[in-house]
Amino acid sequence: MYADKGGFIYRLEGLGAGAWRFHHYPGASIASCGFRLRPCEPADFVACSDELSTSAASLYVTVLIAARLVEEHTLLLLSRTVRQYSADGRSSRTIRDVSEFASVLRDRFLVPLEDLGAGGVSRIWEKARAQDDLWVKRTWQSG
Repeated sequence: MYADKGGFIYRLEGLGAGAWRFHHYPGASIASCGFRLRPCEPADFVACSDELSTSAASLYVTVLIAARLVEEHTLLLLSRTVRQYSADGRSSRTIRDVSEFASVLRDRFLVPLEDLGAGGVSRIWEKARAQDDLWVKRTWQSG
């Protein structure tokens, strides 16, 4: 089964025995994900959730992540890198400073900055900058 939404092509593939695979559009932030049609309880997700939210190897622990799907593209913030995925391709840019970071959070990701409290944007910016610096260092060391 295929669906075309604004130039994005999605595919749903039956794998048998109630298992399915959702294929995201080419070039998206994820390629695909699998699922079953059986009912689940919150307890079914505890082990995976604990791993993703506490492991030092987890992307969700080591990188600030925000995502927003809009009609014509998907926005993804990874630390201080903004990626945009669309049917026409993808782009990426690095945020330069805390002022631009605040603007991106507010205007592109619709984060209500006042909810972050006094100095909240600056604290998050410093963590995102440190995460990005560590990623760059690891990339240079492994390459």
